[in-house]
Amino acid sequence: MVDTNPPPTNSADPASDLYDQNQLTLPPNALQTLIYEHLVHNCYSETARAFNASCRIDSHFGPDEKRLELDDDGDVEMSEGVTAAQTLEPRKRVWEMIVKGQIPEAIEFCNDAFPGVLDGTTKESVDILFELQCQRFVECVRQRCAVDALAFAQEELGKFIFHGPQYLTALNRIIALIAYADPETSPVAEFLSQKRREEVATMLNSYILSYHSLPPTTTMERIVRQATVVREALGEAPKDGKKSGKPQHPKWQLSILVGEAGV
Repeated sequence: MVDTNPPPTNSADPASDLYDQNQLTLPPNALQTLIYEHLVHNCYSETARAFNASCRIDSHFGPDEKRLELDDDGDVEMSEGVTAAQTLEPRKRVWEMIVKGQIPEAIEFCNDAFPGVLDGTTKESVDILFELQCQRFVECVRQRCAVDALAFAQEELGKFIFHGPQYLTALNRIIALIAYADPETSPVAEFLSQKRREEVATMLNSYILSYHSLPPTTTMERIVRQATVVREALGEAPKDGKKSGKPQHPKWQLSILVGEAGV
């Protein structure tokens, strides 16, 4: 159950008091909805369904609305006005392919499930396609296929130079992987990390959502970003320990902002 009452004025966080003075209130199930949106956005499909069933959120997993399903060939039929929940399953499948290093398969499936996303007709589309192709090169290096990696760099990655000089700097860093006998211990080893795969998967996931006129970030993330800016404006303690002359407040916490509402 969510406590929708505003936090008391003697809150430990002055920023929370400011929101209280503006009579901030939360609608019923606000926190559950934020959590559910986060789960759907980040492709936690099983957890999202279980959470929705437990909290009885009025969502697009409801019985009266049809979700997009994958057929035996892995294809989906898109329509206008789709929701994040409706695109969840195909987005999850693309995500899983990328984090497993299956980049060609991810690109092929994305083209089938979300036509136009990777067509290269916009700067954003070129950017995400560049990241995917760079990751494909990285996977070749990971498999110790230096010859294939070099050929791929020449045939495919080189094309992006014609889209703008900004790609050249990134290409030089990534291609440097083949210059090291042990790339895992090289100065550019971060490209071989699992974190890098997840970053690329996140980029594509966000772009698929924005391509369908859906928010590329969750409401929870936007709240945190805004709250961070507010805290900086109020003047937190500087990292160097010197006094800035501005009032110093406790570290921002989401639970304080929403009055320590519990789920």
